[in-house]
Amino acid sequence: MKTVASAEFVRQFGTYQRQVQREEIAVTSYGKVVGFYVSAEDGELLRQVKAARQAYHPAELAEDMWADIDAAAPSDQARALDRLMDD
Repeated sequence: MKTVASAEFVRQFGTYQRQVQREEIAVTSYGKVVGFYVSAEDGELLRQVKAARQAYHPAELAEDMWADIDAAAPSDQARALDRLMDD
């Protein structure tokens, strides 16, 4: 991953706009990373991952989510771990 100072990033934006298609760019200010410049594809992927990991307060859960929770069962691997913990 390339790291670039914010002033340089602004001056050479066109260069970094092309480069971001190959790798992410960390943008710094006074030596600290303040953000990342990523391709549109990577940005969309990040948005999808964040949306899939949304946390809900129990009061916000839709009825179908409650049904999924009620129907959920531990995997065989989780049951085996439970048996190990019981010993």
